[in-house]
Amino acid sequence: MADSRSTTCGNGGADAAPFKTLDGLFRINTDVSAGRESLSTVADKAVAKGLDFIVVSDQFLVRAEYGLPPFRNALKVWRTRKSVSTLGIEKYLAEIAAVDKARPELIVVPGVDVAPHYFWTGSPFSGLTIHQFSRQLTVFGSKDPDFYRRLPVIHNEPAGFFFPHTVISLLPLLLAFAGIAALARKKIIYKDVQGNEYRAEKRWPAKVAAALLALTGILWTLNNQPFAKPGFAQYADNGGKACQALVSYVEKRRSPHSEVGVFWSAPEARSSQRMAGVALVTEKYVEDVLAVRGSDGFAGIYADTSTERRPGSFWDAALREYISGKRGKPLFIVGERDYHGQSRAPFDYIKTVALIPKRKKNVSMEDVVDAITHGHTYAVCKTETSEIRLDDVELVAETADGMRAAAVPGGTLEVPRGSKVSLRIAGHLEADGSAESAGMALGRLVVVLDGARLAELKIKLKRFRVETAVSAVSAGTHYVRFHIDSDNRGRIVCNPIFISSAPRD
Repeated sequence: MADSRSTTCGNGGADAAPFKTLDGLFRINTDVSAGRESLSTVADKAVAKGLDFIVVSDQFLVRAEYGLPPFRNALKVWRTRKSVSTLGIEKYLAEIAAVDKARPELIVVPGVDVAPHYFWTGSPFSGLTIHQFSRQLTVFGSKDPDFYRRLPVIHNEPAGFFFPHTVISLLPLLLAFAGIAALARKKIIYKDVQGNEYRAEKRWPAKVAAALLALTGILWTLNNQPFAKPGFAQYADNGGKACQALVSYVEKRRSPHSEVGVFWSAPEARSSQRMAGVALVTEKYVEDVLAVRGSDGFAGIYADTSTERRPGSFWDAALREYISGKRGKPLFIVGERDYHGQSRAPFDYIKTVALIPKRKKNVSMEDVVDAITHGHTYAVCKTETSEIRLDDVELVAETADGMRAAAVPGGTLEVPRGSKVSLRIAGHLEADGSAESAGMALGRLVVVLDGARLAELKIKLKRFRVETAVSAVSAGTHYVRFHIDSDNRGRIVCNPIFISSAPRD
């Protein structure tokens, strides 16, 4: 359920927002994996831009293997790229901790990008294709090396003795022993009265047969991988199950004192490239986002086309499942920078803005992770000269007896059935250039209730304050969300606020 502990405001009518905002970049790649800059360089850039946090998520493991049947795990070729696994998880986390300590004004959140599964089609003769190699999730928030070391990712299967798998997998060694024994044994062709034995070498067909028997037993045993925990093979599309295994692993390791997040990366993006003569194709994976249960959400704004903010989108499908009780938790969005190094786009052009309760004096990494995983955020896409900012956003209910309650994004507003509820939004445009130009800038505000368009308004972005009536809500759970678009000033997408409406006594 959505967490209302830190988002439900007390009674009263204070005008000030109940939160303070922390700006951050989500999904940073460094030279540990696919990035071109060191973590120190990226952190210095973040400090120079006045950012409050960054979520570092270098690629955890980048490896592709192709084997020849019938012994695909034994007769194989592979390619790897540098990653957290090649560097060493302890070194990776130590570097993050050192950079974080050296810059007290910046919170550096550790994390990794994970591609749980990929699969092959084709053949070496007709052409090979790797599918879903870049279907990734970002796992972040843990400082425990063992947590990352045990991630259920293809080619990261843990080693050990696994009964009965290990025992069964070692049985082909009997063939190997039989072949070796047959090779060593020589045929007795004569034995004299003194007991001396005269042996003859086997003929080559017998030798070949014995050698093949020994080799088959050895290859069969190696192919079974007896001391590796069975995982998902890369020759069939089991990716949905592999992604669910990863999300379930993260969920089981959450605790009240150790929040860990898992978000899907760019689910509507498609990529295609060739490497060493092999095609790498990653199709959109919106269906996986909806099918897998337990993730915290997905990238809502990123450097590609996305449609999740539109009324009736796949995001609304997931949120409707949640309010109807078919899904255990809602899906929230983040702004995903996916930074790899110098680019034409501004360093901070896609941000995640966390809403932290004002009562928090010293904000910790855990507070940031908690805000992201519980949807107390909104995503921003800015231009080189402009950024739309929210100063206040609340879903407010005023009951017949004069009581007032409010909740912010990610929170739940609990009201009696029939209460009048309204969405209040205030913000402004931060812009370089002439004040006159900023004053003329317009945006389109779209408010969505339970997946349907509730209101669409044109607003002046320089400074805006809007109140939209949600009307008397029926009993049950509902949600309200909104986004603001501008052709030349950027956009924001805000996480939903939930309404829990109970029958009147």
